[in-house]
Amino acid sequence: MTSEDCPPKPDPTMIRRALEKMNVRADEAIFVGDNLEDKQAGEGAGVRSIMLDGMDELACTAFLKEFLG
Repeated sequence: MTSEDCPPKPDPTMIRRALEKMNVRADEAIFVGDNLEDKQAGEGAGVRSIMLDGMDELACTAFLKEFLG
């Protein structure tokens, strides 16, 4: 899904359509973003949302590995 497929975030349509396409329920998903609009879109879609604003790639990777187990 891209902004060409749906209205831009924080509109949650993009996340909802991605969930439908992957046949995943909102309560089974985690949405990871890097700004407030991402967080708002995830929450609007009913998905657990994590904002990684300001993290470099290495720190982000380490965080996600620990978070996801």
